[in-house]
Amino acid sequence: MTTLINDLELDDDAIAALKALCKETRMKPSKAILAAIIAYRRMNANDRYLGTGELDTASDHPSVSKRAVN
Repeated sequence: MTTLINDLELDDDAIAALKALCKETRMKPSKAILAAIIAYRRMNANDRYLGTGELDTASDHPSVSKRAVN
């Protein structure tokens, strides 16, 4: 876990939250971080596209549009 923490440069609060999440969900740290990243991307996609009532991806990079759909 320390290699993962060093690579991401997490602060003490984030480390404590990650440890609590891993303990509560019994996930490995890498899987917990991946789940958090996916949830963050979906939240951004919901705010960006569902809040406007339209899905205009013309100005987006293709990877952003793909993440919004996933």
